Amino acid sequence: MRLAVLVLPLVLIAPFCANAAPYGGARVQSARIDIRAGDGLSLRRPDLVQVSDGVAIHGAVCRLPSHATAGAVGVRVQHLDPGGRVVAEADAALKGRLGPRDRACAFYTVRAAWSVGSTDTVRVCADRRGLATCAAPAAAD
Repeated sequence: MRLAVLVLPLVLIAPFCANAAPYGGARVQSARIDIRAGDGLSLRRPDLVQVSDGVAIHGAVCRLPSHATAGAVGVRVQHLDPGGRVVAEADAALKGRLGPRDRACAFYTVRAAWSVGSTDTVRVCADRRGLATCAAPAAAD
């Protein structure tokens, strides 16, 4: 009897949860993503969310398990046109710090008045040494 009491509410609620949209229903944009992480770091693919005044870029930077972090980590987000030229950029403040063991990832959000098209590229760079990874040529795949 107790199982039936628990299952029935879940059956009634499940269809509504399946239709829930992330970011309050805001549209997630598609664009090319170029991720460049410095030594000892990794970047997760960010979400590009359309907001009323442009785009919000949400992502995470993580410390690789075998690397300790010393000093601040900088994150820069760049908007590139279809020809690969940087047309705008913004620096992101990390929410949290990358710790030695218990905090392996930190999160960022950049809000920018950009109109990102499907042929544009958004480049995200993270580094501990002055964001040199944004200036470096792309690594060969």
